[in-house]
Amino acid sequence: MKYLITGYKGFIGSAFLRNNPDIDFLGLDITDSEFDDVVDIRRVMDSIDNGRPDCIIHLAAISGIPQCNKLPSASFETNVFGTVNVLEAVNRINSDIKIILASSSAADHPTHHYGAGKACNEAIAKAYQTANKLDIIILRFTNVFGPFSVEKSSVVASFCKTALKKKKIYINGTGLQTRDLVHVDDICGAIKAASESRFGGRCGPIAIGSGTQISVYDIAKIVARITGAEIVNLQPRPGDALTNIVDINNAKLLLNYEPNTKIEKLIIDTVEWYVENYEIL
Repeated sequence: MKYLITGYKGFIGSAFLRNNPDIDFLGLDITDSEFDDVVDIRRVMDSIDNGRPDCIIHLAAISGIPQCNKLPSASFETNVFGTVNVLEAVNRINSDIKIILASSSAADHPTHHYGAGKACNEAIAKAYQTANKLDIIILRFTNVFGPFSVEKSSVVASFCKTALKKKKIYINGTGLQTRDLVHVDDICGAIKAASESRFGGRCGPIAIGSGTQISVYDIAKIVARITGAEIVNLQPRPGDALTNIVDINNAKLLLNYEPNTKIEKLIIDTVEWYVENYEIL
């Protein structure tokens, strides 16, 4: 199988390649060119036409709630119109190509621009599934974390970076809000399983998480214990969810998905990676 991976140099894309070093792939990433990547449909079509992939893993996006809230127009251009370009390019060139669409649990009742963009993508993908018979599998990721996440602004990454750079860990609100954290290696396994599956993409979004909950304050305590940083509570951030409980039974049934639920150990490993690689922060 040959893959086209959009956003292949990002956190999940690079982890997927580390986990699958022998796959045949071509990549599309904004860092490869002075031109926009998925925002330019001609570039997407050229990549598909020349590369002839069997499966597209669409990861390219402006990720993170603060970035998207600060630049909503730019986030919609990349996250939504970029997705339309990928789907339309497949529709025009070869509708047999399987597409793995990276979505987010934030798409369920979105309260910020990042979640709204992901919700739009899911609706558009379903329209292409129905009207154009495209083979699309939507994977809804929860809060992804792990080593090499220096560009991310999600909870574990941001806590690690501020703890090491400022000796502070900033919590928005009380910290009693909970998160389903999922390690990036489990995300990579789910993507690979989806790409090799034969059930077709018309089952609706498949939630990919750990199936467990941990409070933001407990995450902060783990990071503080290792780094010696002080925990500081700030005002609640607009749009932040109190919890993100997801049902991963479909992933278990359809993808034989079994995530690592030793979340505290995985957080510790991630913090230690940040400590060891402080110079790149």
